[in-house]
Amino acid sequence: MSPGCPNRLRALRDAGTLRERADDRLLVGLMLIPITYGILANVALIFTVKGNKEIIANPSYYLLVHIAVCDLAILFSPLNYTIHFFRQCAWWSFVFELTLTAVNRFVCICFIGRYDKLFTHRSMLLAVIIISILGVLIFFDIWTSAYYPSDTWYLQFDYVVTIITIGIITTSYLGVCWRVRQKRVATSGKKRRQQVHIALQVGLMSGIYILNCLTWNIVPYIKATRLTNGIYFSLNSLQCASHPTIAFLLNGRIRAALIRAASSRSQQRASTGSSPTLTRKNGVYRVESRPNQTDTLR
Repeated sequence: MSPGCPNRLRALRDAGTLRERADDRLLVGLMLIPITYGILANVALIFTVKGNKEIIANPSYYLLVHIAVCDLAILFSPLNYTIHFFRQCAWWSFVFELTLTAVNRFVCICFIGRYDKLFTHRSMLLAVIIISILGVLIFFDIWTSAYYPSDTWYLQFDYVVTIITIGIITTSYLGVCWRVRQKRVATSGKKRRQQVHIALQVGLMSGIYILNCLTWNIVPYIKATRLTNGIYFSLNSLQCASHPTIAFLLNGRIRAALIRAASSRSQQRASTGSSPTLTRKNGVYRVESRPNQTDTLR
């Protein structure tokens, strides 16, 4: 081997390492896009709903706000053991919340007379509290249990709960679809059409959840690459980012409230902006920018 061979091998190895680092940076940058967007969109959704008295008067929107809070907890949580516990608690709370929301839409569409009696402000707040506690309790044993090997009780329990929630969501929306097919539901007024649009919104969120669960169980059996690993770890981020997007696109009340809030905010900035004033100092006239106020002569 010539003296230059080790140097060439080292240069090739370093070049390969640089390419790998560049690929890693690109992958991390792409993974940060849904995380950043999801955080901003969920915060905007929470403030839009909480800041509109007409929307928050509907107790069903408590569920949507709680889902957005769970999304933020999942997006903010880094991959370390302590915070991972809260991330998983938020995930299970989201799963139960989405299941209850699907049942909520089923009752609203199929059993109109019983909806107001079942889903009151008090019952919705109580449901949010119970679901949050349940999300903590169901994941509490992860401190002493593990997903691997595949025959651990916790993994089997995870499968059972996931299948049950998917079954409840699917059954609820089969009933919703059957009911919506009847003409009198789709043409019985503006309020009913709004309820159908909300049902479509929750249905898309549920469909993404089911697709996410299926993908989580398929990807591990695909050959591991940077791309598959990036997709695997970005599934929850993409799902959390999709929830507020669906809400803003399909829910006219939330979209209108967001537009009004944004326009009022811009008007406030314009009203508190600055106006140019002409001043004289040492015999020199200058144009200065001052906050809008009543002009006074001195």
